[in-house]
Parts: sequence; structure tokens; C-alpha cells
Amino acid sequence: MLNTYNDKYLLYPVLYFYGFGNGILFKALLQNKNHQHIIVFEKDIEIIWVMFHVLDFSNELQNSRLMILENDKLQAQDYTELCSSKPFFQFS
Repeated sequence: MLNTYNDKYLLYPVLYFYGFGNGILFKALLQNKNHQHIIVFEKDIEIIWVMFHVLDFSNELQNSRLMILENDKLQAQDYTELCSSKPFFQFS
């Protein structure tokens, strides 16, 4: 799976995902300095809580390289703000 992203999206500054899973893919993708931001839309926030006890994403979260958005809490205005700012606009 990682090879697919490295082949097709190696130079993309922003990647979007639906679902956090076990988080290992995001940890690996964030090793690529070209990926400035990874946006994850997650509906089950408990998965995030569990995985944050397994993998340390504190640096990535602090630097806003990893952004996790809870689907149920987002409003149309949130999507508009996200997709209208750089570099998110170019890759949304």
C-alpha cells in the first residue's frame, strides 16, 4: 500500500484520507517531507484515542502535518475554510 502512495503521490503536499485505521500508513507517509499535511476524516473518534496510545503522533499533530477531523462535528463552513486556504485549495 505504501508503494502505491509513493509511486503516485510522492510530491503531493496534501493528502486526504477517510478513516484512520491503525495509523501506521500515516506514520510512514509523514516521513516524506514533501507531504506537508495529511488530512484524515474519521467518524469513530475512539479509534484515534486507542491508536494514540500505541503510536506517538505528538510532533506531527503539533506541527499540523497530521490533521484529524471528526465527521460528525464538521459543518459546511469548516469544509469551506479548509478547502479555500493554501495549500489545501490546490489539492482538495
